[in-house]
Amino acid sequence: MPPNALLARWLAFRLTFHFRLIRSLHPETLSTKRVRVTLQQEHEKMDIWKVCWKINLYFQTKLQSQHTCVACGKVEVKGRYLSSFVHDAVFCEKRHRWKSFGRTVWHSQKCICNTCDREMLMHITMRKQTCFAEGCESILNIDERVVKEGVKDKRLLER
Repeated sequence: MPPNALLARWLAFRLTFHFRLIRSLHPETLSTKRVRVTLQQEHEKMDIWKVCWKINLYFQTKLQSQHTCVACGKVEVKGRYLSSFVHDAVFCEKRHRWKSFGRTVWHSQKCICNTCDREMLMHITMRKQTCFAEGCESILNIDERVVKEGVKDKRLLER
């Protein structure tokens, strides 16, 4: 699926979330200020997510073999385009990198599928994603050097 189609699906999902959020508030506790603050927080998250998504597009690669998503277990077939961002630009405080698993079967058969990838970069950016190494509970970080080298639009990095 082309990256723009994925972006359109994700935006539709987020808008649906906004409407459900508003409907879930009880009329007796519904205040304009509360709704405004909640929507403002969601808009800020959406802005962050858009930047993350645009950066993620610079790391799209074509799968050369069948892979399994490390997050959900979904099988991705050869020829699909997936982001290599987590593979190339992420590490934990114990210096685990996806690339460091390179000599193992784990590395050669695992990926992050498009579905999980929708939130993965934002979770990493917001420091909510733990390391994928077995037994490691460290929070993942972004290697800014790799991102600066991979992203052609330098204005995007200023956000």
